Amino acid sequence: SKWFHDEHNSDVTVYTFPRWGVAKLTAAYELLLAKLNIDGLIVMDGGTDSLMDGTEFECGTICEDYTSMFAAHLAQSKTLRHRMHCVLGLGVDRFHHTSDVSSWRAIAELKLSGGFLGSISLMDRMSGVQQYRKCCQFCHEYMQPSIVGTSIMDAIEGRFGDYKSNP
Repeated sequence: SKWFHDEHNSDVTVYTFPRWGVAKLTAAYELLLAKLNIDGLIVMDGGTDSLMDGTEFECGTICEDYTSMFAAHLAQSKTLRHRMHCVLGLGVDRFHHTSDVSSWRAIAELKLSGGFLGSISLMDRMSGVQQYRKCCQFCHEYMQPSIVGTSIMDAIEGRFGDYKSNP
């Protein structure tokens, strides 16, 4: 919220949630859906471990991702028309031992089932990427840098493998 104000002179409310279970998170989503008259709900994963089905040798930190996904699926609202799950940062979950092969397998299965809507690449020259970088740098001044956030920035710069700019 402070970054939006300082960077864009815009007052934006940012909603965050504790590490609740599905029932409490569903209730929180429903409260916001009703309060803000929202018609679309997007669940974002900073990596790709949320695509795992649990049978992989290592599947990252899917419990947190699944909680958000289940809550978004269960949330009810008169205005909600669209739900989407979006993953960002193929390879980011290598930190949690998630295999890129497992990620590609999951994407192929989504494609076969009609659930894969496409992909894009994040490039340095994109305005949104530049804003993301500024926002992350701003946040790092106030809190511990995010492993996922810095891994995404590292990947955008062309870093690969076990490279970690996160101190």
